[in-house]
Amino acid sequence: MKVRRRLARNRKGNSMEFFQSSNQLLETLVVALGAGLGAWGVVNLLEGYGNDNPGANAHVR
Repeated sequence: MKVRRRLARNRKGNSMEFFQSSNQLLETLVVALGAGLGAWGVVNLLEGYGNDNPGANAHVR
């Protein structure tokens, strides 16, 4: 009986460690994804401001 209780405790501890490490990994991935989307948004905003000077366009006659 004592051996089974120890094994059950070890299994619970290992599963909690797994969930904690997977939560940390998911948190890191979400933060990285948010940073990438934020940088992409800033680049898109800056590209949009290039259209307000028609003289800079080579196709304008």
